[in-house]
Amino acid sequence: MATSAEARRRGRERAVDALLRADFGAAVDVEAVVLGYRARLTQGPAVRRRVLTVPRRTVGSRLQAPRRQTPLFGARWVAAVAALLLTAVGLRLYRRPVPPTPGPQVGHVLEAGGDVGLERQGGRVDLRRGMPLRAGDQLVTGADGHARVRYFEATDVQLSPGSELSFLPAPEPGRHVETGLQLRLSTGSLLAAVQRERARSPVVFCTPHAEAIVVGTRLALSVQGAQTILDVAAGAVRFRRLGGEEGLLVRAGKRGIAGERLEVVDPPSAVEQVRVPGAPYPVSPVIEAVAWDAASLRSAASGSDNWPVTWARDGHLYAAWGNGGGFGGTDRDGRTPCGVARVEGGPDDWRGFNIVGGKAPESSFVPFPGKPTGILCVDGVLYMGVLDDESRKRVAIFRSADHGRTWQGVGGGWGRHWHFDRADGAFIRPSFLQFGPGYRGARDDYVYMYGPLTHDPACPEASTQIALLRVHRTRVLDEAAYEYFVRLDTYGAPAWSKRISQRGPVLTDPKGVGDRIRIVYNPGIRRYLLTAWHGSRTGWGLFDAPEPWGPWTTAAYLEDWLSADEKYGFALPQKWMSADGTEMVMLFSGRGRYDAFNTIRATVKLRSIGHASTARSLSSRRM
Repeated sequence: MATSAEARRRGRERAVDALLRADFGAAVDVEAVVLGYRARLTQGPAVRRRVLTVPRRTVGSRLQAPRRQTPLFGARWVAAVAALLLTAVGLRLYRRPVPPTPGPQVGHVLEAGGDVGLERQGGRVDLRRGMPLRAGDQLVTGADGHARVRYFEATDVQLSPGSELSFLPAPEPGRHVETGLQLRLSTGSLLAAVQRERARSPVVFCTPHAEAIVVGTRLALSVQGAQTILDVAAGAVRFRRLGGEEGLLVRAGKRGIAGERLEVVDPPSAVEQVRVPGAPYPVSPVIEAVAWDAASLRSAASGSDNWPVTWARDGHLYAAWGNGGGFGGTDRDGRTPCGVARVEGGPDDWRGFNIVGGKAPESSFVPFPGKPTGILCVDGVLYMGVLDDESRKRVAIFRSADHGRTWQGVGGGWGRHWHFDRADGAFIRPSFLQFGPGYRGARDDYVYMYGPLTHDPACPEASTQIALLRVHRTRVLDEAAYEYFVRLDTYGAPAWSKRISQRGPVLTDPKGVGDRIRIVYNPGIRRYLLTAWHGSRTGWGLFDAPEPWGPWTTAAYLEDWLSADEKYGFALPQKWMSADGTEMVMLFSGRGRYDAFNTIRATVKLRSIGHASTARSLSSRRM
């Protein structure tokens, strides 16, 4: 009998365990309850009966209970315990925090690049083109980050590196204008273009010191220490300092300062109106002068010219040459129409190695039947433009996924008419905009290419305008994906077209722009640097801009630089730039003694802080 009672007790214990875990295990931790039941087994028979007696109808066939009447009190006790457990589960669910509801959409992202992110509801969201922006979002850019957004449908805002911009869900307490169109710049600076359709509902830019009430204008806003600086390029802006005063009207060409007091002043001297003799654009508001160290000139690969160069993800530079033997070769020894080389080391100890073509190359790949025009590395893949040597008006893009050892072309190379096969010579020598290693630090997901707007191979000096195109970085070999720069619109934003016939000039020099254009982004000074020779190839110009499409200013405009010998292809590899952007190394080639891989050191002298701030205003910079 004792044995039978013990077996019944153990069976009921297992049944209770199974019941609790089956019914509540998915929602609550029942271990403590199970242990409590087991502890009650050590108490008297009456208590034990109440604990272990479970109604058959509660567990069904899972509980093989004895066929006897279950005391009513035991059933009520089990039901009470179940009710308590369910109540506890309900309390836990009730106390669980409910995620906040996202705010309404107030705009979307037009472009983003570098170190940039979006703070939303306490978390960080990766920023991407086309992403909707919501009230309450905060846009944050790092030291090399930038973003351009459209706020509602009538305001474009470009955020500079090191800035924080919030999209306010409602007017902040103490603000003067009761409107939902509010943005708060906490740190850094921005450029904005507000269309006049906002006349009945102005956009308010808030900062820690002031607010700018905008109806329709272009402006630059900057938070600098204990003050806010407003530069107005067009229209007028109502500028108010926090504290309840009436405010002042800042008109085009004027600067508003909100700090200890509110004032409207003239901006720093308009240095952009000064021109270098013969130069097509005003002098740079950022670069005062460039000095060249002639003693640092170093040459190699005699007889090989052109040398477009790119910085790859493996840390090396990759360059291409034409009509020579490359490194270790001469004009005759190892001569090839087009070769590719790898350049290792720093600006003072670089070494070159032939990969394709030239003397003793690393690869047996047959050299290209043409001349290199530009080269670019994107995420470990090399792209190179090659000019057909026979037609002199047909350019193809080739691709290499193994650091230049083998190359694949579109449609089998020259077997298909490339979309740069134009009767007017457009983009006859396309060059790529260069960023960091493997295209790191690019302003967005586009690849930018520059080339002559029109070109006559028999008279390259006749080319006076440069055209610009772009394509998504994943579709470089897709002809249908290309977009061509047309013009800057009323608010300084670039307009693009899918039709090459609608292309317009992005830079013009009446003295000529040549056909070996080079352009690179200098992150230290946050400027794009473009070089092009002019005249009879004995002089060249260095132009700078805040964006790939301008507006351009002149950093240097030289005649008979170093000597009267012909020179071209002035490249400034970002790899050999100092962190602050003031020390650079130029790679160039030419004719005669400069028909080689030549490098020379350069030092950049920056203008004063006042002039540098002018560069960030819309008087010399557009969106």
